[in-house]
Parts: sequence; structure tokens; C-alpha cells
Amino acid sequence: MEGSIFKSQFKYYRNKANEPNENELKTCLTPRLTCGALNDISKQSLVDLGLTDPTTWEVFEHNQHPGLLVVKNVFSNDGQYYWIHRCVVDYPAPPNRNNLSPVGLLSNDENWYNSCLNDSARKLAIFRKLRWVTLGYHHNWDTKVYSDDRRSPFPKDLTLLCDIVANVVMGCQFSAEAAIVNYYYHSSTISGHTDHSEPNVDAPLLSFSFGDSAIFLIGGASHDDPASPILIKSGDVVIMSGPSRLSVHGVPKILPATEHPWKKSNNNVKAGPDHDLVDEFISQARVNVNVRQVLFPGDKTLNGP
Repeated sequence: MEGSIFKSQFKYYRNKANEPNENELKTCLTPRLTCGALNDISKQSLVDLGLTDPTTWEVFEHNQHPGLLVVKNVFSNDGQYYWIHRCVVDYPAPPNRNNLSPVGLLSNDENWYNSCLNDSARKLAIFRKLRWVTLGYHHNWDTKVYSDDRRSPFPKDLTLLCDIVANVVMGCQFSAEAAIVNYYYHSSTISGHTDHSEPNVDAPLLSFSFGDSAIFLIGGASHDDPASPILIKSGDVVIMSGPSRLSVHGVPKILPATEHPWKKSNNNVKAGPDHDLVDEFISQARVNVNVRQVLFPGDKTLNGP
């Protein structure tokens, strides 16, 4: 990978002076129609999940990376706040796993958000140090291998969200079984990598982003394949499917959001005492939830049915 094309382009876009022109990026995205049966989705599910009318979703496919889809106008203002709240308040809590516990910054049974909310000294120590949380099948960062004994219940609302998005956009079934929630700050990056740990790599990877914007860089099967930048904004959904599912990708730069739809939310959850802390966190952060189907259809465990 040293001296690779992807690494060179990654360094280029990481440079503060090299921000891609949004209008130029749009020329690489070709509009396409949705594929799913919209009649199967209840209006109440759309409201509960903070989704807009799927007939108004804007779906694009990258013309240089077949199978890479970008979907816009998926979430209402309330929906964006709802999912930000879930990622900041709920998902870091046990039994989900995070980057802080293994290094002793958080005890295994400690709730990161509650500690930040109720203890100013703890907040100072850990508030901006949360980097990732895993849901469902917990990703093993050392072995890159999933295990049935490292599995927690997967959030039902996120399961339904993925089911609807996969159905509407691709006309396919999708079982949400593992997720990594990444927390980015203004200096954060994620270097080029492939997501290949799942036994079932035929299923797409669904990615939901909220908060600050990001330059998403995607290449091909090799680090020596040319890569393309995409500007991802709050509320955008990225789907890596087909040839792009195993493509090298990364995030060289985070950009401050120019729009803040979640601030316009009337969601009742904002009436809670933790609203200010959620706003404080997301004001200088990006959260990304990338969801994977681990198992083959019909299987209940990694060993089969």
C-alpha cells in the first residue's frame, strides 16, 4: 500500500487546501430509480424512523464505481435528530462495545453518555475520546473475524431502517446483524481499507451519516486503482453493493456542516434534559453508522442454520 495511488489521493484530500468542488462531484453521480415496493411500508414506520416519503428520495449511482449508491432526502429534520440522539445517547451504552473500555478509560458497565452528563470531571476526560461503538456481532479489531460469542441484540429500529432502505432503493432483503458507529471530530480520518470480515459479502453495506460533512474516498479492488472523492452530508445514505462492496475506501477529511437540519427538529425527545449535551457533541462531530449483513440468508449463526 505504501506509495499506492489510493494513498496519494488520500493525502491530497487530507490537505486542508484541497477540498473537492461539490458541483464537479455531482457530475459523477447518475440519477436512478428506486426498485422496491413502496406499498409495503406503513406510514407509521416512516414517522417512527424519521423518514421522508420514499417517493421523494433521490438515488444516484457513481458512474465510475458500479454499485456505489448515494441516497439523499431520506430523513426528515426530526429523523436526523432522532438518529443523532440514538448514536450519542443510546448506542454507546452496554452491552454494546466501545473503544474506551479496552484501554481503561471506561469501565465495562459504565454508560459513557450518563457519565458525561452527570460528572463534569468524567466529561472532560472522555467526551471527545469516543471513536467507535459496535452493535450486534461485535467487530474484532485484532483478528477481523466475527464470533457467535461476541454478539449482542441488534437495535430493532436500526433493523427496520435498513430493511426499508434496502427494499426501497435496491428491491432486496437485508438482515442487519452488525454495525460500527464511528465518531469523527474535525481532525479525524479513516485510512483506506476494505470491509471483508463478513462471510456474506454479497449483501450490501449500508452507511448512514449525520452531523458534519465528510470527504469519502472510494477506489477499486486494489490500493493501486484510481479513487474518487464524494462529499457526504448529514442525512446522506451510502450503499456499497455489487463491485463496490469490497472496494478500498476511507475518509481523509471532515468538513464543518454548512446546514444543520437536526436543529430544526420538533422531535419530542428534545424536551429531555440531555438535549443540550447532544447538541454540544454533534456541533463538532460527525457520526456514521455502517451496517452489515454477516450471515447468509437462512443462517442463524456463523456455523449455519
